[in-house]
Amino acid sequence: MGKKNVLQLIETLTKPDDWLEWSPDLKYQIVESGSYPPFVASGLAQKSPFSMIICSGSNVGFTGWFIPYRVDKDAMDSEPYVYTYNYETGEEESGIIHHGDWEGRSNPYPSGSMSAVMTASGFDPSFTVKQFPNQKSGSIEDLVKGGYAEGFRKPEEIFKRKKGNKE
Repeated sequence: MGKKNVLQLIETLTKPDDWLEWSPDLKYQIVESGSYPPFVASGLAQKSPFSMIICSGSNVGFTGWFIPYRVDKDAMDSEPYVYTYNYETGEEESGIIHHGDWEGRSNPYPSGSMSAVMTASGFDPSFTVKQFPNQKSGSIEDLVKGGYAEGFRKPEEIFKRKKGNKE
């Protein structure tokens, strides 16, 4: 039986522009622990020497990921922080994705609004970074083509939506 992902909600202390200062749209950036963005809670990456920031958006909304580099028994075992902002409603959600379910602090992942924004931004709810690349920055498409991540659609689909084209 596969692990169930749940979301531990965290108060949002940021906006899409804050994320985009750290990683451009449709890109990733690897950041060392001493220079994490101020909107990342200090406890999120205590055991991580570096983390990845990934940003993507569309005319519907924006999704930002903060993925700590954490290895457990020779496999990636990060619990990423995900942030979504819905441009149409102004609703924002953020939290840490866990692989367990704890009473009183776990919520279904993703919620309806978060799921809609993530999907419009190109991410499947099952988006996963399997390992970190050697390059400190690049496109999300590079991550997928290189086998480092899965669950992201080709950026061309997002560009079409951003320009208002219907598919």
